Amino acid sequence: MFYYNRNNRNGARNPRAFRTLLVDGVSTTVAAKPIDLRQQFGGTIGGPIIKDRLFFFFSYDQQKRNFPGLAVFNNSNFLNTVNRPLLTNPVVNPGSTVGRGLTNTQVDNTLAFLTSLTGETPRRGDQTLFLPKIDWQINNNNLFAVSYNRLRWKSPNGVQTQAVNDRARSSFGDDGVNVDSLNARLQSTVSSNILNEARFQYGRDNEFQTSTPPLPGEPTTATTQFGTRSPNVFLNNGIQFGTPTFLERGAFPDEKRYQFADTVTVSRGRHTFKFGGDVNRVTDKIQNLRFEAGAYSYNNINDFIVDYVNFRTPLPATTLCATSTRTVGKCYTSNYQQGIGSPGTKFTTYDYNFFVQDDFRITPRLTVNLGLRYEYIKLPKAFLPNSSTAIIPNDLRTVAEATATLPDDKGNFGPRIGFAYDLTGDGKTSLRGGYGIYYGRIQNSTIYNALVNTGNPGGQAQLSIAATDPLAPVFPNVLPTNNLTFRAGAIQFFDRNFQAPLINQYDIIFERQIAKNTVVSISYIGSLGRSLPTFIDQNLQSCALVVSTSSVCPNGEFSTFTIVGGDNNGQTFRLQQFTRANTAFQQLTRIESSVKSEYNALVLQANRRFTDGLQFQASYTLAKSTDTNQNSATFTQNNSPLNVFDRSLDSGPSNFDVRHKFVVSAVYAPTLFKGDSSSIYNHLLNGFSIAPIYTYYSGRPFDGGVSGTSLNGTNGDNRFPLNSRNAYRLPSLQNLDLRLSKRFQFSERYRLEFLAEAFNVFNRTQVFGQNSTLFSRATNCAAINGITTNNPNSLCSNPTFGEITTTDSTLYRERQIQFSTRFQF
Repeated sequence: MFYYNRNNRNGARNPRAFRTLLVDGVSTTVAAKPIDLRQQFGGTIGGPIIKDRLFFFFSYDQQKRNFPGLAVFNNSNFLNTVNRPLLTNPVVNPGSTVGRGLTNTQVDNTLAFLTSLTGETPRRGDQTLFLPKIDWQINNNNLFAVSYNRLRWKSPNGVQTQAVNDRARSSFGDDGVNVDSLNARLQSTVSSNILNEARFQYGRDNEFQTSTPPLPGEPTTATTQFGTRSPNVFLNNGIQFGTPTFLERGAFPDEKRYQFADTVTVSRGRHTFKFGGDVNRVTDKIQNLRFEAGAYSYNNINDFIVDYVNFRTPLPATTLCATSTRTVGKCYTSNYQQGIGSPGTKFTTYDYNFFVQDDFRITPRLTVNLGLRYEYIKLPKAFLPNSSTAIIPNDLRTVAEATATLPDDKGNFGPRIGFAYDLTGDGKTSLRGGYGIYYGRIQNSTIYNALVNTGNPGGQAQLSIAATDPLAPVFPNVLPTNNLTFRAGAIQFFDRNFQAPLINQYDIIFERQIAKNTVVSISYIGSLGRSLPTFIDQNLQSCALVVSTSSVCPNGEFSTFTIVGGDNNGQTFRLQQFTRANTAFQQLTRIESSVKSEYNALVLQANRRFTDGLQFQASYTLAKSTDTNQNSATFTQNNSPLNVFDRSLDSGPSNFDVRHKFVVSAVYAPTLFKGDSSSIYNHLLNGFSIAPIYTYYSGRPFDGGVSGTSLNGTNGDNRFPLNSRNAYRLPSLQNLDLRLSKRFQFSERYRLEFLAEAFNVFNRTQVFGQNSTLFSRATNCAAINGITTNNPNSLCSNPTFGEITTTDSTLYRERQIQFSTRFQF
């Protein structure tokens, strides 16, 4: 049995936990420390039902957590970036750039509304998990085991789990998970050298996430599967409120799995053969319409204030936006987005996997492992193809052809080879190595998008509409779906030559035992990723192919941009422009398997087994990881590259490129009293242990982005184009955890242990995110960095670039203390 208690009353405050207060129109912050109480308890029990024949085992684990979330502004000074003179100066004449004619009261009311979105929001996480198991020794040759695993998770406002989040109090989302799994296994000794293991699994994974009702002041202009809601509103460097763009998720997924597997092991001389396979039938029900409630995006607070005031009290229709020459109601600085169509669908996939392996002991000192694995996933047939006969630019198929077929990759053979060689013959020095090809699975979320985002009225479409488009809504309205056509939405389809992702993985390890309890090693580890997925918009062409007087390419093939503010103030550069090749469609996104990755690492390790009260492990990794813009998104994006016609621009450090990693851990449990084990001194002085673990990671890379309208018209990667990919780095992570324990041994059958654990002992601020907006595109930079301009191609430097935005993750956060106890009998 066990009980764990982790209460932040004993720990530190998150370094970004501040509440925002508004005093006379000026925001200030005060430190906050919401409750975070986590209690976990449970136990296991097992034993014979029938002696030597039938056995049972049961485990139970429950967690109850009360951890209110804290909604904050991404930049604590966000409200103070208001350009009050620009907003409140009178309008001299219609279309004037002198002022916008708002009142101070209207500005203050908007700031008060934004402030009301911040603060604590109730949040809980309750989980129960139990597993009963039966083992039946049928006879000397057959053992049957069956187990049932049940998990229930309910977390109001628990989609977002961070201690501090720049989403509004009403935008965290409710989270639920129900998992049931029944597993059966039959192990049979067929003969003295043949073993067989047959397995069966039935599983259901039902996950769902829903939005919560809006707060006072939020627009209630949207309707989702779960009621009246607010559209999503994103304020760059500020906060995001309304219905999250990824919700609603009535089922994401509701998945049912039937799996049959069998493995045969045959020993013959110096060979041990294994072969087998499994068949896995998975039915997924997915109910998720992205952007269901609509989504607006603003790259500054001033444009939002103009639109929000107009929503509350209509302004003159000629009132200009803060950073552009557009008029009130359409001051949003990125395209309006909205999902339309069916909330979801159901489909079935079949996985067929087979393998053969030979462990060949060539000599007492040399063993070679040879293997081959074959994998095939049978995808469902397209059931919502588009009927258009239009040719897809850069693909040469019709839209109908592309949306009617899914991949059928049958060439996934993965050979593997490995060896282990005792160099000296005394078992103290060895050399091991291996190589193999390993295939990944095509994600069901990608399959889902290719099935429903076809432009067929029975499916789904995600609209992306510029504020200058006549169809664009006035904030905060959403578009009436009964009057929309699917031709306005993005269409997604697989490349005709799409393949399952794979890696070529290889390593070689030299290991030496330097003492009876200590081993050191040096390793080289590498991998080459091939056929990794990405998403390319085919409906693009250079503006060089468009008449120069066209409204879609007013500047011709190139546009000139000017940096305003910052270290490069006044610098100009030219950038090639792109537009739609077929204006009847928006994005025509081809799902390709064209990304490559490479990983190389040198690893040094030292391990000491537990001897004389001491055990330790230490490792250092020097690594380099590069790729051509690997995409790890859950959803299919409309366009991933910076420039679809020059993919070399996507090469650079991987998002996961951690150059240095050092980890050292130890367990020290001294025997202070060596006398009679029943002595009181033995109980008082022995049984103590201390276990520290220190971790160092160098910082991960990130891009400096540009908010607002796409610079080159592709709506792909939004990084600043003069920078190489992932040109910036987060600070390094350094963390020390420590565990102290005292064990009481009452007899061979009863043992009690008390533990105290400290995570991030020195309370170091762990940085997992920094403000990555390098510039904002605008006509007038006055509302962003205080510099007045009148150029639609101004790139306004962001004074908050690089500021810390995230200081916690699943594993690392501010110092926490946990107490626990275990009782074994």
